[in-house]
Amino acid sequence: MPADGFVGEPGRLDVVLARLTGLTRAEIQRSIAAGHVTVDDVVRSKSFALLGGESLVVVIDDEVPLQPEGPAVPVRFEDEYLLVVAKPAGVVTHPTERRRSGTLVNRLLFMGVPLSTIGGPFRPATNALVFAMTPMSSGAATRTSRISASKSSSVPKMGSTER
Repeated sequence: MPADGFVGEPGRLDVVLARLTGLTRAEIQRSIAAGHVTVDDVVRSKSFALLGGESLVVVIDDEVPLQPEGPAVPVRFEDEYLLVVAKPAGVVTHPTERRRSGTLVNRLLFMGVPLSTIGGPFRPATNALVFAMTPMSSGAATRTSRISASKSSSVPKMGSTER
């Protein structure tokens, strides 16, 4: 596992490292909890207050390529340009540098769906806008986005076609 070194900036340890590394704050917090982060050679808590100028070391796991994983997700519509699936609740959509399994992308790979390589081999892109439109949604979809999607002539009516 390679280690990356950074110079501390004033602020909370997890917030500063998320900004410096480009990782999510949750990923940094998991690394801190696992003891993979040191401040001046000492393991500190995620809320440790940095003054600036400290030596920060983060042990980074080597990136693991994504693997296809089942089960498949239900296909609601498919043509040569568009695939609409029903994403199960609780399934993360995209992989991250630390989360390499259990995502919708892993399931799409399992189904043989071709994904864009614009993000590189470790983060394929789905080239899709994903939002929930159920009464139980987290509010990710706004009324405006629902109206825009429903008025779009490029989005066909949804059917119940199963793959």
